[in-house]
Amino acid sequence: FFFFTNDINDKKVFKKLKKIMPDIIIVCGTRIINSNLVSTFKNKIYNFHGGDLENYRGLDSHLWAIYNKEFSCLKTTLHRLKSLVDTGNIIFSKKIKIDKKTELYNLRYLNFKIVSELAIKFLDKIYKKNKIKEIKLKKIGRYYSFMPADLKNICIDNLYVYKKNKIG
Repeated sequence: FFFFTNDINDKKVFKKLKKIMPDIIIVCGTRIINSNLVSTFKNKIYNFHGGDLENYRGLDSHLWAIYNKEFSCLKTTLHRLKSLVDTGNIIFSKKIKIDKKTELYNLRYLNFKIVSELAIKFLDKIYKKNKIKEIKLKKIGRYYSFMPADLKNICIDNLYVYKKNKIG
């Protein structure tokens, strides 16, 4: 069952979910989900986060990692959703591979390519009733907000230097 909405926190969404009582809910690219929804469906909601939860929570995580020159933090993570943003146990995490052709605008594509892979892997485990291993966060990363446009040029420069020095 799929349900599309413009506002995850709309009362209609809550009512619909209460009616069908899903076994799992997977979200990606959504705004912060209100605590009532999270607590009602505790341990049933999973979120795809474009970033390394132990270092970058919130928005534009990949951009902030590049801005801070922490290329090892370019990851896509599936985690169990908790009320405190991007703090749930990690189900899967995979690094985004940067090659010499990668540009900043490619990050969303690369992220969603991994989201697809991890979603299939996750749903396959559930379908086969395999145990889902969860990894508790060693630390809770800093929360970042939307990156201002003028800082994105620094990201472009940092990515260029990284590719030149690390990839050739």
